[in-house]
Amino acid sequence: TPEEQNSQFQSLELLRQHPLSLMAFLQHVVLQFDSCPVLCYLHVDMLRRMNPKEGKKQFVEFCHLFLDKTGLLRVSVPHHVQFELERTRPELLSEETQRRFLQDIQSFQEAEISRQLEDFRSKRLMGMTPGEQELSELEWSRARDPSGSESKEKQLAEQLLARLEEMHLTISSDEEKSSIIFGAIVTYMKFLGVKTKGGDAKKSKSNFFRKKISGKEPQGKGRKGFSLPGAALWGRDAHSEWAEKPPHPERRGPRGAERIEGGSSRPPRGGAGTAGTPDPSPSLVTVTPPGGDSTDAEPGMDPPGPSELGEHSPEPPSGEQHPAEEGAETER
Repeated sequence: TPEEQNSQFQSLELLRQHPLSLMAFLQHVVLQFDSCPVLCYLHVDMLRRMNPKEGKKQFVEFCHLFLDKTGLLRVSVPHHVQFELERTRPELLSEETQRRFLQDIQSFQEAEISRQLEDFRSKRLMGMTPGEQELSELEWSRARDPSGSESKEKQLAEQLLARLEEMHLTISSDEEKSSIIFGAIVTYMKFLGVKTKGGDAKKSKSNFFRKKISGKEPQGKGRKGFSLPGAALWGRDAHSEWAEKPPHPERRGPRGAERIEGGSSRPPRGGAGTAGTPDPSPSLVTVTPPGGDSTDAEPGMDPPGPSELGEHSPEPPSGEQHPAEEGAETER
């Protein structure tokens, strides 16, 4: 019909200038056809309009998503482009070669896109395409206020994008691929100046592709600390676990345990000591009997330990005979 021939749905190049019509067409394509060709065409258009430095950087990301054999949105490309990319890394191609390849790739998708546009036009006559209410509202707004039609169109395109977000997980049986397709649409609509909502607005065109397809761990992740075998038990360091445990009281002998618990020693036998007097060093004490008599230890026997001899108070001053000596000899 004459109305169809004059509409912007004749080519994707015309649709690119009308965000609302483009959103209506994209929503139809992602639910009815393979949307990779049209998304590849649009992203090539975006790369060709970037400055040379940014475009060369994004060309590598574009290849990972649309041209690699493992790319989730892989499309068919001319044979010479595929051959060159298999033998040369994308970042090593010259800027002129990259731009020539982008143009060839874009032209290669036009046949499939034309078929999808023809299907959209025929189904629109039957009222089977999305966005008709928004398109009618735009025509009415344009008739009343032509100067504000551009902002109104972007606002209505934002509504269609939000509607697609609610159902975007049904685009493909693969949930990851569905999210990437929707993210690619969001990226291009942002490029046209359409505002986006929620979590998908955070994906900028600088890291969108690589972030979605890379399986590498994020950089900057801290490494585990070094530890000897068996040092970490249930998340605790062996050194800290040992430091928390006090020395076992039995290893210091029975009287040593009494000193730890009570902090004081018993008075010496013989009644001359004072209760609560700190015990001297636990070194071996040699007792000499009065009168110069000395008894040699029997051969083959170990000298008595401090626990067998008992505890002794410090020696009294010279010239005074302490009753503790007499008691110690009697005990011996």
